[in-house]
Amino acid sequence: MKQLFLVIALFLLTSSCQEEKLPKGILEKQKMVSVITDIQLVDSYVTQIPYNDTLATLQSSEYYKAIYRKYKISRKDFDKSLQYYSKQPKVLDSMYSQVLTNLNKAEKKVNKSLKKVNDIPE
Repeated sequence: MKQLFLVIALFLLTSSCQEEKLPKGILEKQKMVSVITDIQLVDSYVTQIPYNDTLATLQSSEYYKAIYRKYKISRKDFDKSLQYYSKQPKVLDSMYSQVLTNLNKAEKKVNKSLKKVNDIPE
């Protein structure tokens, strides 16, 4: 009886410690965070340039394609993953918190670079 209890307890312990297996075609959380971060950067860039809407849409489409190539994914992979994580609001919220952290780090890096450029004597 003790052995049976020990086996059951061991099984429950090991199964509860394993990370949830992702369905086929779903991006891992960290990769998804990186992709979303890059997409947010592109969106921010495109909205700052005074283009007409059609040209901005075409340009952003090309940037998105470059992001998908960078991460070796397709738009379908991204959309499917976003749909999957959207059904898990707490997980998606934590992912977007990480995206925000990444964007804040990028902003600080840019500001630091700009400060160095502006501090150069002429």
